[in-house]
Amino acid sequence: MFKSFRLESMLVYLLLSFCETPTTALAQTDFERLQTAKAIHSSEYNKVRDAIAKILDQRVSALQRQGNQPAVELLLAEKELFDQYGDLPSVTAPPHLKKLTTLASNLDKAFIKAREDATRQGRLNDARVIEKEHDVFRFGVAIRQTRATLLGSWKLKLGGYETTLTFYPNGTVFHSTESSKCTWKVDLPKKCIQVRPPRIQKDEDGDMINLPLNPGGTTGRSLAGGTFVVTKLK
Repeated sequence: MFKSFRLESMLVYLLLSFCETPTTALAQTDFERLQTAKAIHSSEYNKVRDAIAKILDQRVSALQRQGNQPAVELLLAEKELFDQYGDLPSVTAPPHLKKLTTLASNLDKAFIKAREDATRQGRLNDARVIEKEHDVFRFGVAIRQTRATLLGSWKLKLGGYETTLTFYPNGTVFHSTESSKCTWKVDLPKKCIQVRPPRIQKDEDGDMINLPLNPGGTTGRSLAGGTFVVTKLK
């Protein structure tokens, strides 16, 4: 969930590196502030990730000494997902979660401030470049937050029909009333979760669960056109 892979920090940092750097007369103070904010975010984010990884490794070692194979297997699966997708493991402490939220909020504000400053000074090209970088950052954060909410089981109701959907980290969905497995994918441009049965191609729309997700009840549209509601099970 440690192959030295940092999902949000590495993915976002690499994507941002490909974005165009403002080339007009960008005031050094504005540009330097934004670069400093990005560097702080990357550094502090990696520190939190390292701390979570250390706790996870310690917990795995402790369970191994106890001979608790099922628990070890579960944590190793969480570890793999932490590396690959950035899904936070169950051992994540509340202070670490709070720190990650604060870091994301601070960098988000830095992007907004830099774009506003460039706009006020008439540097619209620079403002557009900053906006592009900001969108890349927000995309990474949105994907991570959506996955964290989605994973697990949801009760689906459509008229008199009910089923339980269980969303797995590897992109599969299990229906309690159907034998075939579907696949799921976050579709931010369409503001939904695409749930596709095997007969549906990857580029075709499936059942669509609207975003943002509300565990207490989120609406969606079925392939047949009906409106359903999904509620997350505890």
